[in-house]
Amino acid sequence: MGYLIGAGPLDPAVKRYNGGTSSFTMDNSGTTNGTLLWVDGVAQVPGTDYNVSGTTITTTTAAGAGTNNVTSLQLFNTGLINTPADNTVATAKIQDDAITLAKMAAGTDGQIITYDASGNPAAVGPGSDGQVLTSTGAGSPPAFEAAAGGAWQVVSTVSVSDVASVTIAVDNTYDRYEVHISNLLVVDENKELYLRVGDSSGIDSGSTDYNHGIAGYSVNSHVAANEAQIAMQNYYNIGAMRNGTAEGGSAELCFDYPTGSRHFACFGRVSCCDDAGGMYDNIFAGNREADITLTQIQFFMASGNITSGRFTLLGLKHA
Repeated sequence: MGYLIGAGPLDPAVKRYNGGTSSFTMDNSGTTNGTLLWVDGVAQVPGTDYNVSGTTITTTTAAGAGTNNVTSLQLFNTGLINTPADNTVATAKIQDDAITLAKMAAGTDGQIITYDASGNPAAVGPGSDGQVLTSTGAGSPPAFEAAAGGAWQVVSTVSVSDVASVTIAVDNTYDRYEVHISNLLVVDENKELYLRVGDSSGIDSGSTDYNHGIAGYSVNSHVAANEAQIAMQNYYNIGAMRNGTAEGGSAELCFDYPTGSRHFACFGRVSCCDDAGGMYDNIFAGNREADITLTQIQFFMASGNITSGRFTLLGLKHA
């Protein structure tokens, strides 16, 4: 059995018309399914033999000529419909899992749905790259915030192939950073790995801007000042990077983020091996003599390209 939902009933309104035409005017606006029509006593099929728009009945074929031989009976001014009135559908009337993503209101990429203090649905975010979703306590929606202190976070990582240098962006999101270089292979034999830093204007390659100190396995300590970069390996053959496919090396660099314009200082170690299985280690430290608002660090070889390797930046926030 069907039901009339949301229809506006009228006192049955019968009206007669003279035939010989295909258009008839009712006293009230209506719809096709809310209006009955007879022509010469024969019931017409709504939607097939006639249609209603506003107060006008239009027949598919003109009615035969005659006086009062066309009769309409208007029952509802909104018709026989299945559209419920606003705010009348209860939760129990909706099937479980019936609301698809396509039926939800559009949002912004990266947002999540939560509930506000009043228990109403709300959107949070999107956050920015590197942030995590944290609780802000009862009665308050969660928020995207910088990662809490106490754990290292992977900030960025890149695998390179046949490049002259690798530049990594840094900012003040974290208090301390580490760069881990793994599976490093190079073009030229026995060449040292270097680093230098830059700000928003670019990489600083000033010929007297850096100082460094290096201690290498089986070699004497080496200290150099007023150079164009910080050397991460010893100048001598022992301790420099090898280029054989069975060789390669790795490195670790550690530095605190110099908030604002301050000196940059770093330390770390580099390990590499030769094709005979020998392992050579260097520990190093270095700094830039003048203040800098740090935005980037660049790694490169004393000569030749970097054949391959992975460079990963980690960040640590103290609180």
